Amino acid sequence: MPVTCKHAEVDYITGCGEAACVGRLWVDPKHRGKGIGTEVMKRIIQEARDAGDRRVKLDAVPLDMDVPYSRLTKFYKRLGFVKVGTNLEGWDTMSLDLKKKVRVVTGHVR
Repeated sequence: MPVTCKHAEVDYITGCGEAACVGRLWVDPKHRGKGIGTEVMKRIIQEARDAGDRRVKLDAVPLDMDVPYSRLTKFYKRLGFVKVGTNLEGWDTMSLDLKKKVRVVTGHVR
């Protein structure tokens, strides 16, 4: 389901039972570092839990090449995601186990 807020867009699917899938997350470059992406992802994670999904998975693919890849993966790791593989293009495939209690580290990713 696509979600658009004033400064961010995300595509995701929940309620599959096994895994919710995040297709892409984009935050307006002028508004990055303000916690918008974190809040969007926290909502998706909660919706996935509410829908009975066991995990959330995504491919950490940079949509803007001006964002260092290490910053992108650090963002997802801070939310509790771990690398579980690599997709065909060489980007990290990451997953969050919803059965585990995860403490989201607050603060901005720089």
